[in-house]
Amino acid sequence: MGKKDPSTALAVLLIVSAVLYSLWLYLFFSRLRPAVRERLSRKLGVTVHRSYKGYWEVPDGTPWQVGLRVSLSDIGSFLAGLIGPLSIVGLLVYLIVSVCRHG
Repeated sequence: MGKKDPSTALAVLLIVSAVLYSLWLYLFFSRLRPAVRERLSRKLGVTVHRSYKGYWEVPDGTPWQVGLRVSLSDIGSFLAGLIGPLSIVGLLVYLIVSVCRHG
């Protein structure tokens, strides 16, 4: 069959991905991440607040193990929300290039 030029497919994929990623970030930070924080708060039995700097914190006097779980959950949800969709787009770009390159 021959090699195909993947530039058009990649351009369309990257434009659509940029729009969808922007929507994802809006939904993630406005809806999903607060819902995760509320669920974590119920599960641990402590009030988890969002500080003015944006990270999650627990009230004073909370055991350090609970504070550590909240901090790790904060970091994990943040990174998963940012990096997860980008890794999917990277996989799609790899698949498009490899299919076009190998026919």
